[in-house]
Amino acid sequence: QQQQQHSQSAGNSQQHQTKSTLLLNPSVHVYPIYYFNIEINGQHSGRVLIEVRSDVAPKMAKNFNALTTRDVLGYKGCHIFQCWENESIITGDYESNNGRGGRAVFDDGFFMPDDTKILAIRGSVGMRRSQKRHDNLGHVGSQFRIILREMRGFTGIFAFVVEGLELVEKISQTGDATGKPQSSVVIASCGKYQLG
Repeated sequence: QQQQQHSQSAGNSQQHQTKSTLLLNPSVHVYPIYYFNIEINGQHSGRVLIEVRSDVAPKMAKNFNALTTRDVLGYKGCHIFQCWENESIITGDYESNNGRGGRAVFDDGFFMPDDTKILAIRGSVGMRRSQKRHDNLGHVGSQFRIILREMRGFTGIFAFVVEGLELVEKISQTGDATGKPQSSVVIASCGKYQLG
């Protein structure tokens, strides 16, 4: 009986791994993909491709698309302002580049994120909830986080890194003990990625 329980739990674990792998590396990319060209200390360092789950996160997808594709008041030129080694990086504050600014493209500037039920696992991307604004607690604007390890309880996941996770790891290592990057890390350019 013990052996049967063990094989059942191994099967469940394998099934969970398969689901995670399919989400991170879908065989056919049917959702929008966006590119982010990254500079570290003024040098081109590579690119990150993010696939957005527009099917389960329509509002977050619309916001992310607009912020990624416009030349002003968007992600182009944003600094990665928080880096936690092998945990996560945070960017998207196009107003202040320090975590205190950045608004959504919608009229109110902030909105309640879609309830996607997607797990916060390695390679997932989620909107960062506003911190200091008591009137907007729980809402999101433009800031987002790329996750490097499973983070239980973190919600607002709407996308996955499909290329460049090694670069995200490298960026995460630039943070000091308080998460402040010791190198200048900037989104030099970004936009919608065309497959093929």
